[in-house]
Amino acid sequence: AVIDHLKQHATDTETQLKLGHVAYTAVGTAFGKRDMDMAAKYLEVAEEALENVLDADDKHPSAHGLMSGIAGMGIALDESKAMTLGMASNRHARKALQYGEEDPVALAMAASQQIYTPRQWGGDPDRGLEVIGQSVALFEAMDSPESDWRYYESLILMGEAYTKVEQREAARAVYLKVLSMQPELAYVKYYLLPSLDQ
Repeated sequence: AVIDHLKQHATDTETQLKLGHVAYTAVGTAFGKRDMDMAAKYLEVAEEALENVLDADDKHPSAHGLMSGIAGMGIALDESKAMTLGMASNRHARKALQYGEEDPVALAMAASQQIYTPRQWGGDPDRGLEVIGQSVALFEAMDSPESDWRYYESLILMGEAYTKVEQREAARAVYLKVLSMQPELAYVKYYLLPSLDQ
């Protein structure tokens, strides 16, 4: 419903960006439900919206960051496109960092690319942890970051980065912080936090 509403009203860059981000999040939800058709549908919506943003401003850091994430999700949908989409993900992540030093969304998406890309393909979880830390710090410098769902995305990614670099207790602290603000966040409560004890 939200995506359909945004699609109908996406006449400006800011609404296109919001549509791209909401559709990006919907792709992740579809993956969680193992609904690859839904994931492909929302991936297409996100990509189109973000391309519109980049057509209007080719240096938009959040759009580049989200496009990096979209390319990574595209690989998950079709591994035969890994080479092409991997290069696109890297290119957009570099631009997100280049143009988005003060943009927490751009930093989070660039960090995600570093955290989840295998080292042999240019990933660096330690660098990703550093960059996601910058994203979280920027959110926390804002008034009421707890009212912005993107803050929680960044915190969750920080926890996942800590897990990736074998710092499980730091990850646990981040997940408990998230749950102190959002006690019913199921992904953290029922999956990420318990997975630290396995």
